[in-house]
Amino acid sequence: MKEIQAYIDKPNAAISIYFDEQQSDLHCLAKEAVVNGGKRIRGLLCLLSCEAVSGSYSDAIAIAVGYEFYHAAALLQDDIIDCADYRRGELSAYKKYGVNITLLTSDFLLFELNQILAKSTKSIDNERLSLILAAFGKYAQLATLGEYLDIKLGNGESLELSDYIEMVTYKTGALLSAAAVTGAIIGHATPEEIEILTTYTDNHGIAYQIYDDILDITGTPEKIGKPTFNDLVGGKKNILILHLLSELATRKDERKSFIEGLINKKHISNEDKAQVLSLLNELNSIQYANNLANHYHNLGLEALARLKVSNAKDQLIKLSSYLSTRYQ
Repeated sequence: MKEIQAYIDKPNAAISIYFDEQQSDLHCLAKEAVVNGGKRIRGLLCLLSCEAVSGSYSDAIAIAVGYEFYHAAALLQDDIIDCADYRRGELSAYKKYGVNITLLTSDFLLFELNQILAKSTKSIDNERLSLILAAFGKYAQLATLGEYLDIKLGNGESLELSDYIEMVTYKTGALLSAAAVTGAIIGHATPEEIEILTTYTDNHGIAYQIYDDILDITGTPEKIGKPTFNDLVGGKKNILILHLLSELATRKDERKSFIEGLINKKHISNEDKAQVLSLLNELNSIQYANNLANHYHNLGLEALARLKVSNAKDQLIKLSSYLSTRYQ
């Protein structure tokens, strides 16, 4: 990860300079949201995609920062929607400052992104600028649609695997694809290179979310930075629970009602958690989720294999492997 860290250092330095120049209370809240942890995945994808097609990432640094602002803004809204008490092992902004301040901080970051785009694209020709703005608008809208589907599907509606895949493709994958595509456009990518990177990030986003679903149940608060079983408490059927309910229904197993009774339950006891884990292992739901994540992970790598040889391509491969094994 040392080579990847060198790419992370660039947007981090730019973020530090930005906030050092701003001192308002709202800037301080925005800084807390952006600087407090995070893997900088979207910024990395922007830089690596630009370098993979052009040989350099320098023209993409400002937009990479913009994606980190957008991601921080989205997480602030996620915590409001989920009523989440913790983010990255610390109290969430929602818990510390309430809905109003957290929402305004999110808005502030989103509006700042417009200024970043305006300043960083002055040297870009009109054709590429049009493509960048269109791509960002498209993927930001898809990410919002994904969040909407997540809420809708958690409100007692029937959920099939195809529904889940559509939702996570939008909710998690859309901004990953946006970062890669816009980075590639800045680097004068060909349509084929954009298609390769889109396929890579679409599949990578699905795999990434499935790995997160697994960690939500099998991880520990220390490792994932928040309580486990968050999805069930929030009324969401992640891929493990979706598979488990399907298997129990097929078997006409009465334990299905036990699992359904935990959905949206505000407190799940350690005894109930142990019982859920036992059922997940008994019916191979964890193995199913791992296999599915690995399937999409491999589809992404197969697409990336068509990209020309470069150090940036190697780093994209390493990034995928790191994210798939980060808590193992």
